[in-house]
Amino acid sequence: MLKDVDESEARDVRALLTTLDEIKPWLKAITSEEPSRAWEVRPHSPLATDDRRTHPYRVSHRAWMAMSTAVDFLHCLQRSLAQEFDNRVDVRLHSYAQMGLIRGAVENACCSALPDENECSTGWRSNGKN
Repeated sequence: MLKDVDESEARDVRALLTTLDEIKPWLKAITSEEPSRAWEVRPHSPLATDDRRTHPYRVSHRAWMAMSTAVDFLHCLQRSLAQEFDNRVDVRLHSYAQMGLIRGAVENACCSALPDENECSTGWRSNGKN
């Protein structure tokens, strides 16, 4: 149980931490020393067409940078919320800073948001697991 918070707040923090665990595949994709295929653009996709039209610059590079930044913000949020010690977890809620991290994550994710491949052929891989 989390100290100094009521059960409803504790439940919300646990739910948030569980949700933030969903970034693990993306975090691995952006931080791994091994090359990740998650950022590769599919040939003949609309994104590949945009990259060709903006040569030597790549629209896909901007999208990947925005996604990497969003994941980094979420990882920072996760680390700022909870730190594990020997046999306990220390949770810290800040009045303003964590909301700034959330805003940065949302803004950057929006800059790289592309529909799922089931909706259309975007040219972007659908998740960090690829």
